[in-house]
Amino acid sequence: MLRSSLRLHVPSLLSSGSLAAVVLAAPGCGRSLVALPEDGGESDDSSDSDDTDPTVDPTNVTTMTDPTVDPTVDPTVDPTIDPTGPMPMPGPPVLIDGYFLDNLTVELVFSEPIAPIGAIDTGKFRLSASSSNTYYNTYTWYADPGVWNGEEVCNEYCYDDGCYEWCYTQPGPNVHIASVINSAYAERVQLKLDAGISSTVCEQLRQRLEYGADVAAIFLHYSNNGPGIVDTDNEALEAIAEHWVLLPNQSYSYQPDFFPFMIPFVPIDCPF
Repeated sequence: MLRSSLRLHVPSLLSSGSLAAVVLAAPGCGRSLVALPEDGGESDDSSDSDDTDPTVDPTNVTTMTDPTVDPTVDPTVDPTIDPTGPMPMPGPPVLIDGYFLDNLTVELVFSEPIAPIGAIDTGKFRLSASSSNTYYNTYTWYADPGVWNGEEVCNEYCYDDGCYEWCYTQPGPNVHIASVINSAYAERVQLKLDAGISSTVCEQLRQRLEYGADVAAIFLHYSNNGPGIVDTDNEALEAIAEHWVLLPNQSYSYQPDFFPFMIPFVPIDCPF
């Protein structure tokens, strides 16, 4: 009877709104707690909760990135410059080496990357087959490579004791620079010649060394009068023994002293 009585009175207590919780007990039954709103409103089963996943490390959060940007590329580095080659430097570029790729092409190597070459006066460049001797008095003798680029002519002379053949090379036209272009390497420039350097030119230089010359090689002469070679900072290559450039119609030139104004001094081997 007690159990029935309690069940009958619970609804009336709930409707009055004065009961916060009722504990029901009965013989053989455990305790049961029924939570009720004190203000008579509906109960709210929701509660404030932390939505953070406890299995996620908050310090290791991946941020959204632009998929079109390569994260391995440094945006401050010029992609046109070879990172393994010379870097831009203060001051004008300096010629540090030169060599023949073939008998019509000379590649020049500079101390830093060179800007793209557009329209340029090829008359600013000239080669010489030069030698210097310091045994008695120091002097330098310039010759245009074309002097020995002509055809070889041989004549036979007969005397009482027999016949002899004498050969010589006729002078050819002066060698000119036909074009100047950037190389595949940022710090190099190629000179294309209008006439190939013959083996006779190289043999002439080797003979000068045999006859006592201290130096005998091909040299670059350059005039910086007007637009020419510049580095990526638009600093211009300085003149290199330009007096030979200013004598385009001469095939020879004698100069006192050891390669005057040849700064820097860069002999180019004649390999043919």
